[in-house]
Amino acid sequence: MTHLAFTAHSNIGGSSTAAAYLANALVERDFEVSWVASARHRYLSERVRHEPVFVGDALKLNLGATLQTADALVNLGKHKPIDVVCAHFAVPFAVSAQIYRHITGVPFVVSFHGSDVHNEDIYRHYGAVTTAAAENAAATTTISRYLAEEIRRKSDGALDPEVIPNFIPASSFHPDEIDDEPRDRLLHVSNFTANKNVELLARAFALLAEERPGLRLTLAGDGETKERVRELVRALGVGDRVEFIGVVEESDELRRLVGAHDATIMASDMEGLPLSLLETLQCGRPILSTNVGGVPEIVGESYPFLFPPRDLDACAEALRRLYADPLGFAERRREALKISRRYSEEEVVGRYERVYRRAAERGTRPTAEKMETTDTLRRNENA
Repeated sequence: MTHLAFTAHSNIGGSSTAAAYLANALVERDFEVSWVASARHRYLSERVRHEPVFVGDALKLNLGATLQTADALVNLGKHKPIDVVCAHFAVPFAVSAQIYRHITGVPFVVSFHGSDVHNEDIYRHYGAVTTAAAENAAATTTISRYLAEEIRRKSDGALDPEVIPNFIPASSFHPDEIDDEPRDRLLHVSNFTANKNVELLARAFALLAEERPGLRLTLAGDGETKERVRELVRALGVGDRVEFIGVVEESDELRRLVGAHDATIMASDMEGLPLSLLETLQCGRPILSTNVGGVPEIVGESYPFLFPPRDLDACAEALRRLYADPLGFAERRREALKISRRYSEEEVVGRYERVYRRAAERGTRPTAEKMETTDTLRRNENA
């Protein structure tokens, strides 16, 4: 049985959730999967083994996290030989995987997910070494055509990743009902970070709330700008119409939440291929979003509820179009389900499976003698 070691940022961000969905699907396809991270992901199957990485704050993209992840791979490989390291989120895991490959010869695949490409601070500090490591990968992947083009541009053509989109497990996300009745409730599910621009979303909601007295907004998630947004909605006079519910821990809970709202809205400055929008579509609900990154690839450039980033008036107008849409909610909900079929689990997981099997064929598991040599070196370093 092919053994895959997934490196990921534990429970933080869409990349870890996408990796958890994939790990769960692969164990059902006769792969053995280990989750090499600081914590088990909340959606991870019990069939996926957890190999702890003691990095403290999982978002510290530093030398310590890089080496500690490589160290965890070495520890895992000693008692459970690894066939392929699957680095989900390139920073810092591409370098961790390259270190492990240098020690053992085990091939690795780097999957770029979004912020590891378009976040300029991350790229400025870690771009060169990440690109150099990824050039040694058996394969590279990314989740949207937009990100693939950015990777090719930033690596000066050294990297040419295969585009494999995110997917949503059909067993977890499906529509409860298709009807034509608006609920006057909008949903935002994401981290509270500067990139997500929840403040703009709150301001647009306040504008529409003046026109629709029953309108409500639910904000799910946590992060650095949450309290600032809370203060803003109070100042805008809509604090009693905005509910902050924190992180949604269970997929069934998230499915019910999406189904209780008219649409999911996102005002991000940049995105890769956001899971929250795919989850919404698979539940038969329309989306409203900035037309950035891979979002237009999901719904098409002419989708009526896209708007430019940092444009308050355009965001508010997209909200108005949703509630004045001549097609009606039932038709938009059927359209959402049709779009979601392009991101089926069967299609996407099959493509990853082929990538990982090809990678496994390019490498060999380290011999017991080689791992014994590695142990001896480590004992000498600690002497």
